[in-house]
Amino acid sequence: MQSSEAIAADLAGSRVRDRLVTVGFTLALVLLVTVGWLALRAFDRQSADAAWARHTMEVLLEIEALNSNWQEALTAQRYYLITGEDFHRAAFEQSAAAARQRLARARSLTADNTDQQKRLGRVAALFEERLPRARARMDLRAREGLEAVRRDIATRGEISGELDRLIETLSEAEHVLLTGREAATAQSVQHSRTAMIAGIVLSVALVTVALLLLRRDARARRRAGEALLEANERLEARVAERTAELHASEQHVRALNADLEQRVAERTTELRARTRELEAFSYSVSHDLKAPLRGIDGYSRLLLEDHAAALDQEGRDFLGYIRNACAQMGQLIEDLLAYSRLERRTMSRSTVELRSFVDSILSTMSADLARVRLENEVAETRVQADPEGLAIAVRNLVDNAVKFSAAAPEPHICLRTEPADGACALSVADNGTGFDMRFVEKVFEIFQRLHRAEEYPGTGVGLALVRKAMERMGGSVTAESAPGRGATFTLRLPLAAAPTP
Repeated sequence: MQSSEAIAADLAGSRVRDRLVTVGFTLALVLLVTVGWLALRAFDRQSADAAWARHTMEVLLEIEALNSNWQEALTAQRYYLITGEDFHRAAFEQSAAAARQRLARARSLTADNTDQQKRLGRVAALFEERLPRARARMDLRAREGLEAVRRDIATRGEISGELDRLIETLSEAEHVLLTGREAATAQSVQHSRTAMIAGIVLSVALVTVALLLLRRDARARRRAGEALLEANERLEARVAERTAELHASEQHVRALNADLEQRVAERTTELRARTRELEAFSYSVSHDLKAPLRGIDGYSRLLLEDHAAALDQEGRDFLGYIRNACAQMGQLIEDLLAYSRLERRTMSRSTVELRSFVDSILSTMSADLARVRLENEVAETRVQADPEGLAIAVRNLVDNAVKFSAAAPEPHICLRTEPADGACALSVADNGTGFDMRFVEKVFEIFQRLHRAEEYPGTGVGLALVRKAMERMGGSVTAESAPGRGATFTLRLPLAAAPTP
């Protein structure tokens, strides 16, 4: 019977051999893929070289046809000069037209060869120069006879000469190109054959080594399996002992679980009672506290409207302070109620089309945004959010941006969206007062303000509402700012699933 150390050693050796086999097969596969890729590349190169060779042959054929047509034209001209028969002149014109077509075709085929283009350009120029001379000599034959032609030839020489040499040079250059391209094709074939043979040999060698390792590993696994069977018998005995112990522990856990469930039920009852107390408090705030405020505000307004003449300026100012304080207190109560309702309301998560959603919110704030240069770069993005909670967050951030950028020479607010690791980041940026990033956590706490109420009115609840709304819907809010350089608040929202077609 093998010891546990021996079994562990066999298993460790087996794992090493598994890795070696995996590496061997992987390398063989990589080599085969590489050989295939090289073969494909070689085939592409051979195809390209063959195409260029065919192209060169086509150019050679055109040049030879051009030379043949030109020689036929010269032959027809000579026969006409000797015999004066008109059908030889017609044959001349036919051969000259065919030569002109061959020349145009050759220039089109050699568009990639600057040297050949220059030579063909010179051929075309000489061709256009020689044809009128040939026609003029045939006209001379028709008017004055063969003797006049002989005198003209003795004086001005033959028509061909340089043109024939240029055509011969064109043919030689194409022959050189053809030889080089055929050599390149042969070299590509040789390289491909060498690479494929080497790759196949290496692959066969690696597969052979891997198979030998597999055979050795199979023997080691058989020995390890026998040892594991013996170890399994010992393990089953120990499992039976542990099962009895676990049964006793399970009874204890069940007793603890029953006690925990009772405590959770008591805690749930207590939380429900506190929730009812909170609702009662909200109702009291909404009705009992707001009623006296409305009375104070109403009587103050009546004093200003009906008895303003009986008061001096200081008295009227005091009444104005009272009314402003009532309005601020009323807004604070409304914000507290909104915060309380947000905490207690049931969240409704649904898919929100962000662009149209933001547009609808901005349209309701057009009066507040009249003095602001607004940039709306929100993309057509679908997010998963609570529409009411998201509306609270966006509206409070835009209100904040309007308030703190009001003192800027040109108030500017920008809304945009960006992808953020599987989520959507909706940011609201302004060029307002800004704040020190040391107090970034403070701005999201309820009733915490970084500026005096005389400078920027507010209750200190807006950004707390934003954070609470984002936390409730599974998102988050962050801020970046610097004093005097504006602030950027970013809402991170989970993306909605793509709609099924």
